[in-house]
Amino acid sequence: MTFEGGTATFWSRGVEVCSYPVEVLVSVETQGENASSADSRKYTVEDVRKQHRNAYQKWSAEDDERLLDMHDTGSSVEELAECFGRQPSAIRSRLDKLGADAEDSGVTPTVSQQSEVPPF
Repeated sequence: MTFEGGTATFWSRGVEVCSYPVEVLVSVETQGENASSADSRKYTVEDVRKQHRNAYQKWSAEDDERLLDMHDTGSSVEELAECFGRQPSAIRSRLDKLGADAEDSGVTPTVSQQSEVPPF
């Protein structure tokens, strides 16, 4: 785990796994020395990369710019995930980190796509 610029970044075998603003972390728990992290995981990075070639890779500034451009022109999360070789959850997370709404594809929804908002 590393701390830089108010962000805690978690790493696994040299690959960035995730990042969180330090102020949202309440605690961090690690496994004891007798516990095997490989045994407790249900998947490996290599397994995920068989389906999503860039899973857990660091995002470049160019990728961020392209992601925002494609998002702004109406590409869906699924389309972006396919294009960038990442999991849909990674796309939503990155869009959120970049200040874009993953649910707002930049296209105004039609009446049939708008959800009813409760009055409270």
